[in-house]
Parts: sequence; C-alpha cells; structure tokens
Amino acid sequence: MKKYKKNGATGQAGEYYFAYWMVRNFKWPCRLLDIDVGIDAQVEIFENEISSGDFFAVQIKSTVENDPDMSIDLSDFMYWQQLESQVILVRILMADNHSEPVMYWKSFSKEYLDEIVIEMGKTGFQSKKVFFSESDKLTSESKDSWKEAILSDTDKRLIRVARSLLEYLKEHDFDNFVEEDYHLQDGNKDFISFNSEIDTFNNHFIDYEELIDAVYLDRRLIIRAPFIGEVIDYFEENESILLYMFNHAFNGIKEGRTPNEILPRNLSREIKKQTEDWVYHMTGF
Repeated sequence: MKKYKKNGATGQAGEYYFAYWMVRNFKWPCRLLDIDVGIDAQVEIFENEISSGDFFAVQIKSTVENDPDMSIDLSDFMYWQQLESQVILVRILMADNHSEPVMYWKSFSKEYLDEIVIEMGKTGFQSKKVFFSESDKLTSESKDSWKEAILSDTDKRLIRVARSLLEYLKEHDFDNFVEEDYHLQDGNKDFISFNSEIDTFNNHFIDYEELIDAVYLDRRLIIRAPFIGEVIDYFEENESILLYMFNHAFNGIKEGRTPNEILPRNLSREIKKQTEDWVYHMTGF
C-alpha cells in the first residue's frame, strides 16, 4: 500500500509548472491530484479538439539538482503496474542556473512495468535507477511521441496492418482503373496468375475486416490512430473496384475446378459472401 507523502515546495512548484506547460504547449487538460500516492497528475489526450477518452497517469519528480537521473522504488513500479492508464514519469530540474525549468520524460507501458517488476523480484533490488538523455527532454515537439506512447501493442500491430494494406492498395492504381483496359491484361495471365490474384484480394478483405472489427469494438481507436480510419475510408471508396477485380479473376478460372483448387482455406467474410452460391452448387454445403 502506497503511503501518503507530503509534497515539498520544490515538488509543488514542479507540479504547477508541468500542468501550466502541458496546457500551453500540448493544449491538453492536466488535472493535478491532491494526494500523492504514486501519481501526481492526469493528462487527457485530445485530437483535433476532441477527447480520445485516453489518459496519462503522470508522476512528477522535481529537483534543484542538475542531474535528471534518479532512483524509483519498487513500490512505485508496483503501484504503476496496477493502473489502467499509461504511466509517464516526468523529471523536472529547477536548478538556479536554468532560466526556466528543464523537463525530461519517460513512458512506462504495462508490458515494460511487468518486465521491471519481474526483474527486480529476481534480483531483490528495492529500487531502480532511471536514466534520462537529451532525447528525453520534454519539448513542444514531444507531443507526437506522447500520442504514440498511449498506443497499446495491439494498436501498433493494427497500424502496421493498415500501413501494409494501404501499400498494397496503392499498387492497384484505382484512379486510372478502366474495365475495358483491365480485360486487356488477361492475355498475359494463366491459372497461377489468376489464382494468385484471388489470394491477394482475399487478403485485402481479411485485413480490412480486421480493422473495422477493431474499430467496432473500440471506437476510440480511430481517434488514437487516425491513420487506421483513413485506410478504412480509402478501402471503402475503392471496394467496388476490388470486388470487380476479384470476381474477374474468380470467374476466369472457376470453370471445371473445385472450391479447394481455387479458393483460400481462410476466406474473408466478403469473399465468402461473393462465392457462397458457387461453393454450394459445387459441394452441396
């Protein structure tokens, strides 16, 4: 159980300075907490003046020294580990030789905190030194890094899925798509080419459906990661062309062949819908 520790003058000054700085530079609300039990402030993330519904739990450590490096107790790490919010440690140097306070920051994800607590449990150490470098200085340019820090491992994986999907979609050159011209390419295609296209389009829809399912389960995802929303919109704008391309390849090789010969085992919902009548006709189920 964390014990209440009364803030000293330096600590209080640092907290007020951080809250003021955050509102002025990031334009994010910062609420200072009355009692210090391991977290001093709560910062709410806004994107285009809309709250994402996500918060940072911020521990502020101020000092009149010039060295930002400091030790954190195991009890603090264990307390942070229990929190739902992403934890940020802010170190503020308020030495007299600075014209204004200098701030450093580090993000502690749930996964990172788990690693730290396990490691300290094995070594028996009751504190851990946290080191800060020039790249950890808190500046107005740090805002994007803070927004990235709030992303979970799942969020980051979905962003990678979206990025990969967009790269593949761009290769289809939708802006210049003309049905008549598309047919002209058939002379250069064989069964393997058409079958490969079926796999490709099915994979596109699998990725798209994974993204829309994730957004359905967590509407805040497209606020945390607007890029995912942009890729979904781009896909939907060109979905009819993708379905045309898929059906062109599918109809080109389905005659005289079984579903197992031309359809992937793992079908997207949309491709399954497109082919279910033919599959039923061929198999009876």
